[in-house]
Amino acid sequence: MADVASVVLYGLVAAISPTVLLATLVVLGSGRGRLNGTVFLAAFTVGQTLAFLLALLLGSAFTPGEGDVGTATTALQVVAGTALVVIAWSRRHSSVGPTADTPRSAALFARLRSVRPAVSFGLGMPLGVGVKRLVITLLAATTVAGSDLGHDSEVALSLVYLVVATVVVWCPVLVYLVLGVRADRRMAEARAWITDHERPLVAWTAFALGLFLVVDGLRQLT
Repeated sequence: MADVASVVLYGLVAAISPTVLLATLVVLGSGRGRLNGTVFLAAFTVGQTLAFLLALLLGSAFTPGEGDVGTATTALQVVAGTALVVIAWSRRHSSVGPTADTPRSAALFARLRSVRPAVSFGLGMPLGVGVKRLVITLLAATTVAGSDLGHDSEVALSLVYLVVATVVVWCPVLVYLVLGVRADRRMAEARAWITDHERPLVAWTAFALGLFLVVDGLRQLT
């Protein structure tokens, strides 16, 4: 049960990404929202799945014992959380004024506004990996590899992680598939708000998640 809770937690940490959510909303507002959104979701899911499978292979190869897995995963969790806190804190203190450059992601979002399905797929896959997401995926995969629950349960646990970790994309895409153009105004409002607050959202989200990972990891180690 503790392994299930840990995997769900890692999935939530991976899912909470203002940048990925903003990219999803931009794709849905590209004029061919249903098609581009579906392709983007497929690409994002493929990227996340491939990253998880690779991490699962590494976790199985380098963690021979269940106890070793728990200790190694928790230590890596603390390191990852500390890195998130440091990065978020440094970005929080970066000077941002009216004449400041737009975020690096602005160029990506500009391309997403008028993409074709093939381009949407090519942009969605790397977002499904990501640096922060890759570290969290490694934590989740290592937990699954050391769970000692049997093959079927490990597959189910892996699917749980993938579903939770990709909710930031499949949830808005599903809403758009159901509502279609009726969701355009809401999507545009959400996109504009996230764009205006992207830098502080990314910084504070990373800080909160990092702090949570550190506190939870230290609790498990002690």
